[in-house]
Amino acid sequence: MSVGTVYGNTLSFRVSAVLSAAAAAGIKVDNQDVAFGNFPADLAAKFPEKKVPVFVGQDGYLLSQAIAIAVYFASFDKTGVLLGQTPEDKAKIFQYVSYFNSEFASAGLPWTLGRLMGPYNANVEKQAQASVASELTRLNGLLADKTYLVGSRLSLADVFAVNSLSCVIRFVLTKSELAKYPHVQRYYATMYHQSGLDSIIGALTFVEKMPEIPKPAPKEAPKPKEAPKEQKPEAPAPAPKPKHPLAALPNGELNLEEFKRVYTNQDTRSGSLPWFFEHFDPENYSVWKVDYAYPEDLKQAVFMTCNLIGGFFQRLEASRKFIFGCCLVIGENGDNTITGAFVIKGQDHVPAFDVAPDWESYSFTKLDVSKPEDKTFIEDAWAWDKPMFGREVADGKVCK
Repeated sequence: MSVGTVYGNTLSFRVSAVLSAAAAAGIKVDNQDVAFGNFPADLAAKFPEKKVPVFVGQDGYLLSQAIAIAVYFASFDKTGVLLGQTPEDKAKIFQYVSYFNSEFASAGLPWTLGRLMGPYNANVEKQAQASVASELTRLNGLLADKTYLVGSRLSLADVFAVNSLSCVIRFVLTKSELAKYPHVQRYYATMYHQSGLDSIIGALTFVEKMPEIPKPAPKEAPKPKEAPKEQKPEAPAPAPKPKHPLAALPNGELNLEEFKRVYTNQDTRSGSLPWFFEHFDPENYSVWKVDYAYPEDLKQAVFMTCNLIGGFFQRLEASRKFIFGCCLVIGENGDNTITGAFVIKGQDHVPAFDVAPDWESYSFTKLDVSKPEDKTFIEDAWAWDKPMFGREVADGKVCK
C-alpha cells in the first residue's frame, strides 16, 4: 500500500530524488505531476511556499523540502544503510546530501535551465560550465577508488548524487565531455540503475549534442496610433486547436464512455465483460495486447513497475477519451513484467499511443475478439483474477 503522494514533476531532480529514496527504502509512494509555475490551489492551502516536491501522507501527514521528505522515506529502510549505521557514516551522508542538493545543483542548473527554458545568457552559461567542470574534476578524483560515496552499499548520499548529476548529464553535458570524467561516468551509470531511476524517469541516456540555444520571444511591434474617429479593426480569431487524429474517425456503435462507467460500477466477469462483447464494434474499434518491450530490465520491486505503468498512463492523457485498457504487473518482486489489453477507436494503434513519449518501450499486437484465445486474454487482462502466462497478477492500473 502506498504511504502517500509526492507532488512534483520528475524533470526536477529534487522530485526524482525523493521518489528514488522511496524506491531504495522499499516503500510505495504515488507521484502526482505538478506543472512548473502551476501549483494547484488546494495544495497551496497546505503548502503556501508553493515549491515542489511536497508530500501528503495517507494519514494526512504533510511534509515539504526534498531532504526532509527523502529522510522520512529513508527511515523506512529496515537495514538502516540508507541513513548510515554509525555517527560517522550519518554525518558523511548528510554532508554529501547537502552538497549535491545545494552546491552542485547551483553550479549546474543555470546551464541546464538556460538551454532548456531560457532566458539564455552566454556569460552565465560559461560560468556554469566552468563550475560544473571544476566540481566534476573533484568528484572524479574522489570516486577513483569508490563504488559508493559512503560505505559499501547505496545510501541517501548516492541517491542525491545521481539525481543532482542527472540535471546536467541528462540534458546538457554531452557524452564526449562526460567521458573526460570516467569515474563519474561509471558511478552515474551504476547508481542510476541501483536508485531506481529507470522506472522513475526512464531508461539511462546520454546527450550526443547540446540543445540549441532557445530563441528569444519576438518583441511586440508597437501598436499604430488610432486615427481619430476611425473604428479599431477587430482582432483575428485565434487559430483553432489541432484535433486529435482519432477525433475525425466515426464513433461507431461502441460507446467507450458508457463502457468505462459499466466497468467501474459492475462486476467485471458477470457485468462489464459481457456488456463489452455485446456492444463491441469491430469495424470502428480494435483491441490490442500491450507488453513491455524490455522485460529483462524489470528486475525490481513490483510497486516500481506499477509506477512505470502509472507514468505511461499519465502521458496517454491526450488520447484518454478514445481508449480504455488495463496493464498488469505479473510476477514478483525482483522478477516481473507488464502485459495488458486496450480497446481503441480505429484500427491503427499508433495515433492512440504515440502521444506518450515512452510508447515505443511497449510492443502492440492486434487481437481478434472472435478467436477464443484472444477473447480469453482480454477477459483475464481486464478481470485481474487469474494468472497470466503462468504468473500471478501482482498489481496493475486501469486507463479509463
